[in-house]
Amino acid sequence: MAAKTTFENLPEEKRARIVEAAIEEFGAHPYASASTNRIVKAAGISKGSMYQYFENKSALYRWLVWEHAAQVKGRYVSAKAYGEAMETGDLLGFLRVAMRGGVVFTLDHPRLARAALRLMEGSADEELGRMKEEHLRMGEQVMRMFVEKGQRMGKLDPDLDPELVSPLIAHATGPMLVDAMMVKMGTTLDGYLNRPEEWTRMTEAEIDGFVDGVMMILERGLAPKPA
Repeated sequence: MAAKTTFENLPEEKRARIVEAAIEEFGAHPYASASTNRIVKAAGISKGSMYQYFENKSALYRWLVWEHAAQVKGRYVSAKAYGEAMETGDLLGFLRVAMRGGVVFTLDHPRLARAALRLMEGSADEELGRMKEEHLRMGEQVMRMFVEKGQRMGKLDPDLDPELVSPLIAHATGPMLVDAMMVKMGTTLDGYLNRPEEWTRMTEAEIDGFVDGVMMILERGLAPKPA
């Protein structure tokens, strides 16, 4: 965990101010140009106080993405659904649940989603590069476990190469999913954030239709072929 105990022990209102200021800053600016000075000013704290809570900017961002954003997104994709899917090898069933949860999470928390997706942007910053590689590696490892389990249980095409297909699934159900969703809405995530009054939230039927369309592609590529 990147946050220090002093941050976890803060009063809820003060901690919330810091979190909101960080979401706003990392959402509005690429990681390299995001400023802790602007964060502390928006949060109404001193810079010295910030370093009592987080060692540096990368520690704050790491916590925001891997702790806070993951916790919020977890409200949309339950650990129970993940565990059941892993137990049964039902990758396709889990992907449907996870993608729908990811879509609704993005619509409900677009600024937090934007801040988290900064991790996937190209950057010369070495620390961000290490975080991105670690994030991708973890996602690919999870998908590979799913693929291999699904193949053993006859729920996925046995001819699939887990090493090849796992990173493809991880990308398709992550940043690429958000991009595709915004294309469907006729905008980009930045455009959606900058001019929210111009866009109407997707209806439940539209969300289901979008997920169905993506799942149709995945099912045709992953499901066992008829004998």
